[in-house]
Amino acid sequence: MYTWGYGELYFTAQSYDFLRFKSDLVPWAKVVWESWSMPRYNFILWLAVVGKLRTCDRFRFLQLDPLCVFCRVDEKSHNHLFFSCPWTSLLWRMIKSWLYLHKRMATINSAICGLPSSRNNTASRM
Repeated sequence: MYTWGYGELYFTAQSYDFLRFKSDLVPWAKVVWESWSMPRYNFILWLAVVGKLRTCDRFRFLQLDPLCVFCRVDEKSHNHLFFSCPWTSLLWRMIKSWLYLHKRMATINSAICGLPSSRNNTASRM
């Protein structure tokens, strides 16, 4: 039998744990939910990983300017924003060089899965 707690002290935390959906741990969870990172950055990264950022590929039913704000050439999408846009590609190449990452990253999932497993210093964790 499930119980939600003992008295009022644990009611909220245990009721949340009782009601929340539980699934297998995804491979990117430790990267996305990094404990030292600011929660808003964790949340934005999580939205990007699950493909839920507010880009034009998700809002086709609205009459929005479809062009990328950086390059003004291609349509805004998750893949374009992070990997196909010439402007952001240059930015990512500079960041990868600074962090000594040499793996090609073509999607958000490949970028997260391509991170080195030994992330002891701050730069590599970023």
